[in-house]
Amino acid sequence: MNLTARVTVLGEGPRGHLARKLIQRRNLDASSNPMIYEIGVKEILELPPGTVKDGWVVHTLGWPLDLGTFGGSFLYSMGGDRVCIGLLVALDAHDPEMDAHLLLQHLKTHPYVKEKLAGGKVVKYGAKAVTIGGWPSIPQLYTDGAMIVGDSASFLNPMRVKGVHLSMKSGMLAAESAFEALLAGEPTAERLSSYKAKVDQSFIRKDMEPAKNMHANFADGFVGGMVRTGLQYVFGPGPTRKFDPDYRHMEPRGHSRPLPKLDFDGKYLVDKLTDVYHSGTSHEEKQPAHLKIVDTEICATTCKEQFGNPCTRFCPAQVYNMRPNEKSGRLEMEVDFANCVHCKTCDIRDPYQVITWVPPEGGNGPEYGVM
Repeated sequence: MNLTARVTVLGEGPRGHLARKLIQRRNLDASSNPMIYEIGVKEILELPPGTVKDGWVVHTLGWPLDLGTFGGSFLYSMGGDRVCIGLLVALDAHDPEMDAHLLLQHLKTHPYVKEKLAGGKVVKYGAKAVTIGGWPSIPQLYTDGAMIVGDSASFLNPMRVKGVHLSMKSGMLAAESAFEALLAGEPTAERLSSYKAKVDQSFIRKDMEPAKNMHANFADGFVGGMVRTGLQYVFGPGPTRKFDPDYRHMEPRGHSRPLPKLDFDGKYLVDKLTDVYHSGTSHEEKQPAHLKIVDTEICATTCKEQFGNPCTRFCPAQVYNMRPNEKSGRLEMEVDFANCVHCKTCDIRDPYQVITWVPPEGGNGPEYGVM
């Protein structure tokens, strides 16, 4: 089925599949920094009746992340004796062993967090990439017959970790430009360029531009990043700093920070597969896999030797597993795509860029519900 329109507005969230193709084919990111991301993993816990006081929010930095990894966490009450906890970890982390789901479980062992969540039971889980490149990562927003809005265009303030208001406003401005172009009968790039002008004149630029170096400030670690960000908060952001795509930052195996082992109880501390169940994800098993690996030989040889198959750890849903070939006994990649929670971490962080996430059969995927 072909769906055609004189103007198409693409807003597919982080790492949008169609938006990504459009940006690549029309070279719309030639003058911008690459889009960069964090992986966000999030659980909802149900606590004993009457034990949750509503209306509190907590944000943290640091532990269980090391000083070289950008990220932080959040906790907040949800009403109805439910509490949410989430952890954001930058996908340019150097550690090839980085496992955001495992780090989330370690976060729950911190005395302060454990006191807040005491007696809780995990009832819901989800994971999603978050675009944190901010203002420098915004590509050319328009081209002949198309515009890009929301997280697909990096409309999120990485300092505040907020973007819903920016995404909504970008959609409103794109709609105005589309309407004007259709009235004029000219949905060309030149006519649709009014969308970028509207963005620059709106609160979007005022909100985002001061935070344009937020992530680049932390390229050398947590301490230096805090100092630079503090100075820029007072004196202004200064010139735009360049940064590389996330996948270029991973270091070879042997440069990892070991974490203590945890005893999963299946209730408060849960393993990945248990949380996959909590995500409610569902895929028709007989459809073609929506996770495409160009060359699985790289997984069995080069990636295994250099990085130790990091996708088996950074995937927050245990989609990727190295299992012995029945004939040769060699460890080879097996993709359990039915576990996928559609976070797109693999597409972003894979150091060889041989994994591509494509949309699965319509309607398949996680059940977000109260997430």
